[in-house]
Amino acid sequence: EPTRGEGGGEDGPIILDCRNEYETGVGRFVGAEPLNTDTFRDTWGKLRERLEGVPKDREIMTYCTGGIRCVKVGAYLEQEMGFKNVSRLAGGIIAYDRAVQEERERGKEGMESLFHGTNFVFDGRLGRKITDHKLGVCLTCGTKTNLVTNCLNTGCHRRMVQCEGCGRDLDGCCSEGCRARFVNSKMMTRRGQTGGGVVEFELE
Repeated sequence: EPTRGEGGGEDGPIILDCRNEYETGVGRFVGAEPLNTDTFRDTWGKLRERLEGVPKDREIMTYCTGGIRCVKVGAYLEQEMGFKNVSRLAGGIIAYDRAVQEERERGKEGMESLFHGTNFVFDGRLGRKITDHKLGVCLTCGTKTNLVTNCLNTGCHRRMVQCEGCGRDLDGCCSEGCRARFVNSKMMTRRGQTGGGVVEFELE
């Protein structure tokens, strides 16, 4: 389980968040260091960069959403980089969150989650809010938020951190340009409906 405090330091454990930047942007454990990857394939280069010069017996703790990515990261750290004191959070953030909820149900109301913000999940919800901490920064206006969404313009579908107000103003899109294409596409689809069918149009 992740420890209290800011982690790292000269002698303490290095706590690595092995998820992508859009995930760590809205939620992470106290003291964790995000790898800030765009995709998982970027992980290996980021690990080599971060851990260059780190003693091979240094304690390294890893975590991800459900624990799968950390199995691969742990194997790489041990087998390819030679680290000897590597551990992972079994079951990931999902299992940790469940354990905290179960402890609270047993009467430990003061049980504090060391994970702050929203846990990004790969389903229709896109995120489960674990605490009220707003760690993310809205792509559009720069305010703090804990919301992750996808741009509704199907030609873009960018995964982004965006506050509720900007999402409403831009009709769920990441920019005015995408909003215009999204609205135009909806209008063209409605105009093309005949007898219950849909005529598809090519949009510039």
